Amino acid sequence: MSDRTRSTWFVAGTMIGLTLVPVLIVVGVLVGARGPDPSDARVPATTARSEVPSGQQPATAPIDSTTAMVQQHQAMMDQMRASLSPAMADLMNRDPMWQMMRSGAFIALLEEHEQDIDRMLGRGG
Repeated sequence: MSDRTRSTWFVAGTMIGLTLVPVLIVVGVLVGARGPDPSDARVPATTARSEVPSGQQPATAPIDSTTAMVQQHQAMMDQMRASLSPAMADLMNRDPMWQMMRSGAFIALLEEHEQDIDRMLGRGG
């Protein structure tokens, strides 16, 4: 193989490598940032223990996963509220999207959406 051909292949390989490596890194970051598939999510089996007389086995009752999720959401909201800066509060008060989200009409839309989901899933509502 001549020096010119070898040099051409070297330059072509280098260009492909320099193009392909960043693309693969970006794809890897995007796939990793997507997080786990929600359809694979498993709700941990949390149990509540009631007070029982000594000598007896405690009865375990599953805690409603919705209640646990609401409690986790409330804890997250409390944490967010504590770290809210005045500048962020001002931005949220002036932003039309945030104003719309705090309106009664938006809450009604969310409730209607929840009823539609319950209807589609065959849950009584």
